[in-house]
Amino acid sequence: MLIRQLSAEDAEILWQARLQALCESPAAFLSTLAEAQNDSAEVMRAQLADPGTRYFGAFIDGMLAGFLRYVRPMRMARRHTAKVHSIHVGTDHRGQGIARQLLLAAFAAARAEGIESLSLTVLADNTAARAV
Repeated sequence: MLIRQLSAEDAEILWQARLQALCESPAAFLSTLAEAQNDSAEVMRAQLADPGTRYFGAFIDGMLAGFLRYVRPMRMARRHTAKVHSIHVGTDHRGQGIARQLLLAAFAAARAEGIESLSLTVLADNTAARAV
């Protein structure tokens, strides 16, 4: 498994992974597939170019198996914090520790950026996420 920060060149594969994630776990994203299909890979490209947003991807055999996004506030008083806005591992790859590895990569990157607090909120009934 390879975990790396995603860039604008990854917009299309990230977009496809997000659509798949919405099919598999719509409640986790507080969105619907129908809403997301109105957008395009350009939405992902813009997020990937945003200086306050970081995406990480977990690749298995060259395929994106999971992703994580954290966002850092633009206000200087809160720049020492960030929030994980999404984390998803495809159903075919769950139970392999991928979410944990994505979180560890995010922690390391956040620390290197001077972020002191990285928060994550999960739904109460998401036992897999709570176990990570």
